[in-house]
Amino acid sequence: MHSLKRSYGSTRRAGASGVGAQWEADHDPRRTRNVGIIAHIDAGKTTTTERMLYYSGGTDIMGEVHDGDTVMDYMSLERERGITITSASTTFHWKGHRVNLIDTPGHVDFTVEVERALSVLDGAVTILDASAGVEAQTLTVWSQAHRYAIPRIVYLNKMDKNSAVFEDCIHSIERKLCAKPLPIHVPLGTGKAFNGVIDLVSMERHVWPRDDSDGKEFITTPLTSSDDMFTKAQNLREELIGSISDLDDKLSEEILSASTVADISVQSVQNAVRRVTIRQLGFPVLCGSSYKNTGVQLLLDSICRYFPSPLEKVRQIQALYSGQLCAFAFKIIFDKRLGCVTFVRLYSGDLKAGQSMFNINRDKSEKIHKLFVAFADDFREVSRVSAGNIAVVTGLSHTITGDTLVTSQSVANDAKRMFEQKRTDIEPVFGGLSVPEPVFYCSIESPSLSKLKDLELALAHLQREDPSFKVLSDKESGQTVIKGMGELHIEVQAWGSPQYSPLLATETPRDTGLKKWLTSELVRVVVTKDNDLGKLRADHLKAIEAGVQNGLDFGPILSFPVMDVAVDLLWFETTSRTTIPMIISTVNQCVTNCLKKASPQLLEPYMSLEITTPEQYIGAIISDLSVRRSQIGDMSSKGDLQVVNAVTPLSDLINYSTFVRTLTSGTASFSMHFESYRHMSDADQHKAIQRTSDKPLMNSTKPLSLLDISFRAVFNVCSKCDAKRRLFEWQKYWQMISELPATLKARLVGDLSKRQLLSDENIPYLITNELIVLNLNDCLKSDFTVNLIRRHCHRLKYLDLGARISNYNMVSAPALTPLFTVCSGLEELRLSNCIEVNDSVVDSITQNCPHLQVLQLCGCSITDRAVKLIADNCPHLRSLDMSRTPISDDGLCYFASGVCSKNIRELLVNECSYVTVTSVQQLVNCCPKLDIFCFNGTRATMESFYEVITRPLNIRFEV
Repeated sequence: MHSLKRSYGSTRRAGASGVGAQWEADHDPRRTRNVGIIAHIDAGKTTTTERMLYYSGGTDIMGEVHDGDTVMDYMSLERERGITITSASTTFHWKGHRVNLIDTPGHVDFTVEVERALSVLDGAVTILDASAGVEAQTLTVWSQAHRYAIPRIVYLNKMDKNSAVFEDCIHSIERKLCAKPLPIHVPLGTGKAFNGVIDLVSMERHVWPRDDSDGKEFITTPLTSSDDMFTKAQNLREELIGSISDLDDKLSEEILSASTVADISVQSVQNAVRRVTIRQLGFPVLCGSSYKNTGVQLLLDSICRYFPSPLEKVRQIQALYSGQLCAFAFKIIFDKRLGCVTFVRLYSGDLKAGQSMFNINRDKSEKIHKLFVAFADDFREVSRVSAGNIAVVTGLSHTITGDTLVTSQSVANDAKRMFEQKRTDIEPVFGGLSVPEPVFYCSIESPSLSKLKDLELALAHLQREDPSFKVLSDKESGQTVIKGMGELHIEVQAWGSPQYSPLLATETPRDTGLKKWLTSELVRVVVTKDNDLGKLRADHLKAIEAGVQNGLDFGPILSFPVMDVAVDLLWFETTSRTTIPMIISTVNQCVTNCLKKASPQLLEPYMSLEITTPEQYIGAIISDLSVRRSQIGDMSSKGDLQVVNAVTPLSDLINYSTFVRTLTSGTASFSMHFESYRHMSDADQHKAIQRTSDKPLMNSTKPLSLLDISFRAVFNVCSKCDAKRRLFEWQKYWQMISELPATLKARLVGDLSKRQLLSDENIPYLITNELIVLNLNDCLKSDFTVNLIRRHCHRLKYLDLGARISNYNMVSAPALTPLFTVCSGLEELRLSNCIEVNDSVVDSITQNCPHLQVLQLCGCSITDRAVKLIADNCPHLRSLDMSRTPISDDGLCYFASGVCSKNIRELLVNECSYVTVTSVQQLVNCCPKLDIFCFNGTRATMESFYEVITRPLNIRFEV
């Protein structure tokens, strides 16, 4: 037996010019791979990509998502939130192959980014979290890849998690994706002991060191008969070859001619896997842990070995252009330095700087100014790019996403003529992208008239960049309305743009079916013998109608438009000096005064909702809709899913897209459209008027929360400060606070948190590494605050990010998950009503906070899996609150047998509708120190509990 120590090092690339000079325009297309990374959010896409770049020599430092220094997530918002927002392209070399890689987002709001990336790829790596298996967005991206007929490799990431189960993931792929998995790896070790894999194709053991090395070096050892894993690996290899032979006739013939399956050569199996993968009959499954630097090199080997080259993945349209230029524009961005930048995939022909092209979709000629190759946000200029590669060009003024670019107009006309004369069934252009309809609307306005043109230009650029981003003008309100795929999508698009605000009564589609005011029907002229309206001049009538229109467009309540009003003209008199503007103004005032006396009532828009959810969440969905003033309609079944129809006020649907995904662990989806305007109750109308009238001044230099601060108390404790007077200057107050000693700032944090005055606006000035206790309960906070805590508060023992209502919690799961890797000394953690807290967040808590004694998760989106994680990993836990969560007897019975049960003293499961007397009884019998046990609102009543209790009670029940 011999072993081979392999090393895949990284060498620092030269500057931009150096890399550009190394670009080989004539690189063998047979050794080119166009690959994408697709997955559910937080599966490890960007982390895997960073390792690929490091091991291939693209970078000399491995970036980390939680540190905000990754190459592919280059936007400031991506680094702040810890998620991928826009797809990023890069190029690197691996063992003689050129790999053009696109890292895509995992959030459902950015599904169009995945769509346009997949439209130009020849292969896709589908990454699964090994502890979760196939998740909601995995199904979406898998179906997108299936629609484009893209070969896929499945990579089971995070195998070092205690809850990672290789076999469960394989079953999940078969059951949920309806795909044929081909497991070519077997993991070595489970949980924290995971340190390598066995390659069933080559029968080799690959082991990575358990120290904190970068994973460049690992040991490869051939499996021999004396190895303890040999027999198991041999049997699994035979099963794998049998599965492949069912899909590949050539391998079947080799098996028939061989004496035993073990005699099939490694090369034969690899060739068979490649053929099956390219035909999408089966999908190789690999495993590893990218964050622990394990298994990524083998994934790179498989990408080069099993994915097709551009010569093998040929589109039908290429036959129309006979080797001449044929390119597809799949993405557009606006760069501050370069202007409009277009990403194109070349299917045939070469592209050169300064070359002219013809856009067949727009029927326009274009000329390239400069030609680049993308390395994330670094564009490196080259002179030529050959077919099969991805290029970046500038100078295209008419091209948009989805356009086809060819050599010249004559070539385009020849292709069109062939199609029109039915000499070919191939259309001369690439198919367009599938763009879903927007579901979230907001109004946007310029902060001043001087910035209006800049806003219009920015919105035009955003629409050209993003096909799913729409802009329209609402004629009734005069507002500019932007539409997107969700709240996060809108927030990202508005980042750096003028301030926007959610609509209250004009957030409607273009065609709402509402009555449109027509000037010819607006005013009814009532002619009597007492007036001279029969002689009313046409220009005066037109002025009257204009004044009425103005009065109705800006009503007496919040200046909202008025509906269902008829205007009768009974009397009208003018003099020779009366002008048209005077008539319009007078009529406007008259209409406004009449409306004020008529006691108008505010209307609010109602939306028609259709929610598709798995059956186990139907109760939680309906319960939440009831709280949102919804009228539940009919319910129906769609396969294994339930469809709920409801009509809900739009004002109660803010944050609903995020909430419903969190509530159902990402498995539910919904669509909505405008239904009608309906009367508001007096109480709701009063709240709406107060909420709209009392908007804070976002640009004010005086923080509003300072109004309640006792300056005398601050002055007394700042006696050693030299510049005391500056404490009383509003504009410089917080800068002065940031200069205070750490102990004083800690005291100030405590005082402000008791009064709920801490927020994103002042926390940056108060945060310090000396903090032991941080209470942000009921304080307005977001991911910005969480990231500050992660960077600066490593000594925390007590942390409260909870709130009485979920509206005060705007923190997301991607921001919370890495927080606990640095705040590992926490003893008390409170996350009440953090609806984004899910099983993945709890996994991070239990893995990184071994000293946890108090944990509050009431109102969070956890399941029985989270309960099991707590039961196995929190031996010191004394108090646990899981009220108002969808946990059931399964999780609580498991909890009763876990390490927690010996020390738990306080347990709250109030309003957990799936908890019955079975789990309550088992908890009482298995938790000897339990002193406070609350199960109010569950299926376990006190009467039924006393009937089954088997031991004397020494517990104080609070029911």
